[in-house]
Amino acid sequence: MGRETVQKKAEREIPATVIIPNLNGMGYLENCLQSLYACESSSFPVIIIDNGSTDESVSFIKKRYPQVQLICFSENRGFCSAVNAGITAARTPYVILLNNDTTVERHFVTRLTEAVSRKPYYFSVSAKMVSMADRDIIDDAGDYYCAFGWAFARGKGKKAAGYSRPCNIFAACGGAAIYRVIDEPENRRFGQYARSVTKRAEEYMRETGIADKMVVGPEFEFYLFDSVSFENKPNKASFEVDAAEAEWNTGEKTYGAAEGYQIAHHDGYHAA
Repeated sequence: MGRETVQKKAEREIPATVIIPNLNGMGYLENCLQSLYACESSSFPVIIIDNGSTDESVSFIKKRYPQVQLICFSENRGFCSAVNAGITAARTPYVILLNNDTTVERHFVTRLTEAVSRKPYYFSVSAKMVSMADRDIIDDAGDYYCAFGWAFARGKGKKAAGYSRPCNIFAACGGAAIYRVIDEPENRRFGQYARSVTKRAEEYMRETGIADKMVVGPEFEFYLFDSVSFENKPNKASFEVDAAEAEWNTGEKTYGAAEGYQIAHHDGYHAA
């Protein structure tokens, strides 16, 4: 009786919400959700954001998984808008982004949560993603950027056995990763501005010995993007970003933001 009570309490205290973007994913959702709810503890919230699916995805989720919080868009707003809506709706200190065409191991949620909570400046932790066709082969073991500015997946196509130790990476792949969304010392959610991110970067640099002091200029010259897209072809590479508070959206109603004047490049300051 006592052991069962302790176990149930531990399950209730998993501080992460799983967020799954979906677009016509009827062929994947069954396996994805089955594996997720087969985890050692399945008492974490799950939010699915539907990007205007025309298949039976939404009705399937409502019928088979009524415990899932479902957010439905009338059209396809893209990956970034979908996961941002899920993050906004989440009420936990961490969120796990998960692609709908994945399946997970039973320790997936607990081990990601344990890993990201080990250090207060850890912002994200990427899961080791293996190929669905051949689980001995890596699909993504963390992301890096090359000298040309192109993103690439660490270990892609190589043997999974060689990627079993934790290591530092440049970025976590949003297909299966956990992210911190609560600034714990201040007990509030991260906003669209960079103050909390800057503080954690400074803590990391000091603890690792990279630097004793970091000076950050306060001029408003970068944004946390609401939308990111890129294209890689043999003859060209390009990318496009968008943010509701960016200067080019002055007078536009973007991602639910109010219309109005947005601070232009080299045209204002804010505390960082």
